[in-house]
Amino acid sequence: MSDLTPPVGSSAILPLLADMSDFDRWVQDFQIACQYNGIWNLFTGDEKTIPDPAALPYEEKVAQATTDAVVNYWQHRQDADLEN
Repeated sequence: MSDLTPPVGSSAILPLLADMSDFDRWVQDFQIACQYNGIWNLFTGDEKTIPDPAALPYEEKVAQATTDAVVNYWQHRQDADLEN
């Protein structure tokens, strides 16, 4: 391992990655430092996410109007085809 320097704003020490020969050890140290600082879940994908906000009323109205317009269009097309 090369220089040991504390990350900015952290009390955990994370060794600097000098070259690929010590990569496996560095990964272990990195995981330990992240777990110590409570941020390991950011790297594993296990962090809590904010649920999607409920659709706003105007978005629901736009979606319904779009759906109604498409349905009406195809209904008129079908009616016109049946008349011909």
